[in-house]
Amino acid sequence: MMDGSRICWGLVLLAACGGAVEPSIEPKGGQVAVEAPLGSDDATAGPEVSAESWSTIFRSEWIEEVPPPPVADLAGRAADDRARLDQILADDLPEQRAWVKTLRSRISLDPENVALRLELGDFYYQHELPNLAEIQFLTLLELDDHQGVAHKLLADTYRQAGDQGRAAWHARRAHRDLPSDATVLFLWGWTLRDGGDLEVATAVAERGLELDPTDDRVLVLLAMLRADDGRYEEAVELAEKGIEANPDHLRGHSVLGQALIALGHEEAGEEQMVLHRRLLLLNSAKLLHRNPPLPDWERAAALAHYHHLVGRLDLAREELVRSEELLPNNPAARVIAARIAVTEGNEDEAFELLEGILAETPDEVRATRALANLLVVASDLERRDYARAHELASSLLGRGGDGDFEVLFTLGLAEAELGFEIQARRHLKAALRVEPTNPFALEALSTLD
Repeated sequence: MMDGSRICWGLVLLAACGGAVEPSIEPKGGQVAVEAPLGSDDATAGPEVSAESWSTIFRSEWIEEVPPPPVADLAGRAADDRARLDQILADDLPEQRAWVKTLRSRISLDPENVALRLELGDFYYQHELPNLAEIQFLTLLELDDHQGVAHKLLADTYRQAGDQGRAAWHARRAHRDLPSDATVLFLWGWTLRDGGDLEVATAVAERGLELDPTDDRVLVLLAMLRADDGRYEEAVELAEKGIEANPDHLRGHSVLGQALIALGHEEAGEEQMVLHRRLLLLNSAKLLHRNPPLPDWERAAALAHYHHLVGRLDLAREELVRSEELLPNNPAARVIAARIAVTEGNEDEAFELLEGILAETPDEVRATRALANLLVVASDLERRDYARAHELASSLLGRGGDGDFEVLFTLGLAEAELGFEIQARRHLKAALRVEPTNPFALEALSTLD
């Protein structure tokens, strides 16, 4: 389909794509607390830690207290994050914008308030603004180096950025203040493994498992270390436990698949690798960790859409079958099936599918958007209906369509054909603000000049 529907759907999905990472180490939107000073009566203990054995070893033999060198050009690197923050706040709820504005104002009036900086840094961390988070965490640690949560979140920030040296150092500092936190040990063990220190990484991961036998991150990390050591049966057992705790664990399926293949179970291993690749796509498209989470049938439909966009129609159909099995006759899968039909030149089937959805659910947004676009770009000129396309697309403006390229592009095309040139220019220019280089919108606008 040469029209804006394919281009728009692609950019809407791919604009959100990023590198695949393990799940965030803190619950989204959760509040963080400032720890009491070390030794304070208010400090919480958690599982008992032997000060004479394990913890003592970690604080002497394996901890280097020399801090890493200062971070270079921190303010310069934060510029992109600030631009993204402006977009997040523009799209967010009014109360969220007000909360951030108030918090930043309070910090400007009380710049040494550790609790406020930790709260703002956590917001940046949760919204994947690592450089802004880094500034807040480093600033508050200069004020109070015994803030273990800040060290922990900073360790994960550096881990995801590939700066394993700084990640390891902050994980060690976090362990000093949070000795019973299994997540800290996962971060520490991960960075040690990446640095090639498998023996100490294994000890760290094993201690993490003692503290929390159900932590999927620690289980999978230890499975990876067992596989590194050639102990594939143990790797399989640990990875299976990790996946049981978190079925969406990317590395869990990967290490399980590799360990099964190493044991000669090629078919079972390949099944796990297929699951790993599927989750990788979902994660890169920001579909795994939505809040509230997407149901599995909708995830499958979204993956079908992704495969359709990049031309893998066989894989798209596999995901459509999966989506239909999970929720028969669901509209998301039927809309993608219609788009695939258009790609294959079967516009009759596409019209039938989309009209059928709207006959059952007249306000279904996805079908409305797809049908409106098809009515203005159909290769069969007799099927084009600019007035109806305009009516359908206009109905979406109050339902999020005012920022949707496909809706704006469809309106512009329909209005140009109906003789409403002023409105057509306005909507095509609005579409180009969403996708500034879209060739179809650029061509349509040029015909009006």
